Amino acid sequence: MKMRRAASVVLAGLVLVGVSGCEFITPQDTVRINQVSDGVDYSVGSVDVRNAILFSLDGRTATLVTSLINRSGAAVPVELAWTAKSGPASTSVQVPGNALVNIRPGSGGTPVQLSGITAPVGSNFRIRVTAGSTTADMDVPVLDNTLPGYSTLTPTPPAPSAPATVAPAPSGSATPGVTSSAAPTPTPTSTP
Repeated sequence: MKMRRAASVVLAGLVLVGVSGCEFITPQDTVRINQVSDGVDYSVGSVDVRNAILFSLDGRTATLVTSLINRSGAAVPVELAWTAKSGPASTSVQVPGNALVNIRPGSGGTPVQLSGITAPVGSNFRIRVTAGSTTADMDVPVLDNTLPGYSTLTPTPPAPSAPATVAPAPSGSATPGVTSSAAPTPTPTSTP
């Protein structure tokens, strides 16, 4: 009888170890943090840079979209620097203590536009972030406005300017020396 009881205890112990053994050797998913966004995150001194993304249509002009979070009680100047075709370029943003500053175009954000750069869509572009006395280089992904939520984040292309045509005026012209190069635009009609 004692032998049977001892065997039952040993068997129960083996079953318990076998069933729970997976937890001892399998890594827990809750311990590993995965970034689930299109942008990148960096911590620079007391400032956290969250979900940094560049949006561009042509690879020469881009809009930076990110959030700067100051974890300290004092205001921190943050310098964003990059290399343009013409040389080094930068801009500064003051982040108040224990506060968040959104870098983005439109209302509610501080716009930062990078011009004269080489950043094709799908590549990474290096931006150096200096917060106080700490510096970090960020490799920021460059995206376009293909996704619906990104349609308002790309830089607005400059409007093309139409040059005026100056020519000698025909006799009897109302405005001497200026002619129009615009042709009348046909009006579309619908057929029933």
